[in-house]
Amino acid sequence: MVTVSVGFTAEQIREFVHEYEVQPFGGKGVWLAARGVSYDRLRRWQSAVFEGDVERELEAVNNSLGKAIGLLHQMSEQEPGQTPDPSGPPAS
Repeated sequence: MVTVSVGFTAEQIREFVHEYEVQPFGGKGVWLAARGVSYDRLRRWQSAVFEGDVERELEAVNNSLGKAIGLLHQMSEQEPGQTPDPSGPPAS
């Protein structure tokens, strides 16, 4: 599965990849650096765009995040109350 970044819409990723593609030879690396995006991330985005997977990959990321958040909520609800300190004074 291609990893797409959270925080970007499918349209933003498509636009970014298109803007990269029209950069002149020799200027693409500088263009990426100015936007704080690594070449590896760009390659993942290109793969997703060219394979038509952007929406599907973003949906999968959102589903995974939703599941993780749900698990965190379940874990916090199941945490036991405060355990009494056995070395402390007995409760009266």
